[in-house]
Amino acid sequence: MPPLGPLGLRIRRMARRIHAPTRCVGCFRHRGPLSCTIACPPGFRASSKCPGQLEPCFHLAGREASGYARRNRSAASPGQEENPMTRPARCLPVGLALAGLALAAGPAPAAEGGKKQIVFIHGAASHGYGGHAYGPAFRMLARMLNEGVPTVNAVVIQDDKDLAPMDAADAIFLGSDGGNLVKKLGDRLEPLMAKGVGLGCIHYTVDPTDKKAIERLIAWIGGAYEQHWSVNPHWEAEFTSFPDHPVARGLKPFKCNDEWYYHMRFAADMKGVTPILQAVPPERTRQGKDGPHSGNPTVRARTGMPEIVAWAYERPNGGRGFGFTGMHTHWNWAQDSFRKTVLNACVWIAKAEVPKDGVPSKTPTLEELEKDLQQERPKNFNAEAVRKQIEAMNK
Repeated sequence: MPPLGPLGLRIRRMARRIHAPTRCVGCFRHRGPLSCTIACPPGFRASSKCPGQLEPCFHLAGREASGYARRNRSAASPGQEENPMTRPARCLPVGLALAGLALAAGPAPAAEGGKKQIVFIHGAASHGYGGHAYGPAFRMLARMLNEGVPTVNAVVIQDDKDLAPMDAADAIFLGSDGGNLVKKLGDRLEPLMAKGVGLGCIHYTVDPTDKKAIERLIAWIGGAYEQHWSVNPHWEAEFTSFPDHPVARGLKPFKCNDEWYYHMRFAADMKGVTPILQAVPPERTRQGKDGPHSGNPTVRARTGMPEIVAWAYERPNGGRGFGFTGMHTHWNWAQDSFRKTVLNACVWIAKAEVPKDGVPSKTPTLEELEKDLQQERPKNFNAEAVRKQIEAMNK
């Protein structure tokens, strides 16, 4: 960065009185007395404490800014005038004006060296040992992304924790039963989707049940499970071909037995939707009686037709979405192309470059998959049978 000069140094001193460096925008690890989740404007250097932290930052959240000002007022002697630079009502305009002047000093390094931020948010696991294990799956995926893709930084948060990192995310990936997170976070996601943040949803997350949430999900990721229209049978899908799309890079033909939901409700005329995984379901999966999940006349009429179980979506505003209906069982993450599909999608919805052969990752063993579960193995768990199943997945 070029020397700041007298004016630049004065600006920096004034800015530090407004807001000392607090939040690591890049890795979310470093926290100070305040918390800022908005990326700082250009013209400021990265903190020496963390490459992903920018200083100074002029963005003070109202509640936190008020607390900061109260602390400054309490430190003043009786009758002493409050420091105008610490008033939350005034610090934003002053800070923003100074930010504009500081642009002359040149751009600062981006958070985490310009890495795209991917935030996984998950609900609780269900369906027994290794079933609907969103948290364990996300921990594994985040680790593989951070190890295999230098241009992204992935973090994992449970839905009952502080979700502030999602406000600075380039992409958000949700995992929860009954589409609960789509409903719970819908109003918070709305402005993020409007500005082009990517969104991915997996398995039961794509079934948000109520009309508003379904409409939102279709607008954000291009498709959703609609009860009495979609079905959720267990079946072995055989994927033999893939589109010319970044999410499909490196995929090889494979078979996988899972609870593959299909006959989703997609965006009108499939505009913006690219099928990534599609297969022809066995006839038995179409012949269920009418019900919210079991069957309906439209599904029964599609005998022999391929069904989409994973898709990529480009919104009109440039944002990206991804839906994946599998993942009932945790052990399927040992299937290399199954896993690569989701890893590629995480990178793509964050608008980072997917490697030409897809995101690299080592095939996890049963023991490694169980470690991410962070649960005690049940006495009736047939580890040998699952191990053989895993060994056969990539043959």
